[in-house]
Amino acid sequence: MPRSQPRWRLLHSGCLVLLAVAAAYVLLLDHGEHLRPWLPLLVLLACPLMHLFLHRSHGSHREHGPASTNKHERRPR
Repeated sequence: MPRSQPRWRLLHSGCLVLLAVAAAYVLLLDHGEHLRPWLPLLVLLACPLMHLFLHRSHGSHREHGPASTNKHERRPR
């Protein structure tokens, strides 16, 4: 049954996303006038958070291979 574990993770993640979307929808409908002044700050705070979480899958620079094949390394002239 090791194949069923990713399905549960996917289902769990999907439920959390759906709950977050529903909560955001209710907050915007009921408390939109209270959130409007904070909207520019929330957008600015979202930028570094997205940067942190979305760059996680890139890996480190050590995974490029040997130094001779690294494109970023300076070559002697």
